Amino acid sequence: MKKGFIILSLIICSLLFSGCNQEKTSEAVGAENKKNTQETQEKLKITGEVNKTFYEEKEIKIDRDAIHSAEKILGILDVAKNNFEISLIDSDGNKETYFLWLRKGYSGGMIMNIEDTHTGYTLQEADVVRLKELLNM
Repeated sequence: MKKGFIILSLIICSLLFSGCNQEKTSEAVGAENKKNTQETQEKLKITGEVNKTFYEEKEIKIDRDAIHSAEKILGILDVAKNNFEISLIDSDGNKETYFLWLRKGYSGGMIMNIEDTHTGYTLQEADVVRLKELLNM
């Protein structure tokens, strides 16, 4: 009796689940694959005066290079509100977030890790130019 009940249950479950398995169009599959790829790869997300997300390695590298070449500003800072927030998200979902100050008509820039808001870093002039190009400023 138990064996018959188990077999009947398996047949019913397989019929229910087979109804949920509909074929997707190639367009839907392509869109889903692109979404999954974007969710699992490294990305650069910028919010503020400009809202953009970048997935290309060369675009992400511009930001990483700017962060790594920035020079620490001595002392404790008291600054105006940032005009950008940037998040670097790696393929494992780990996130680094920074405040960014870039102004039109000004060749300087500053970055600050959101976990250490008393320390700022001056961006190199060449990095400011590349970041502004990336943001179409």
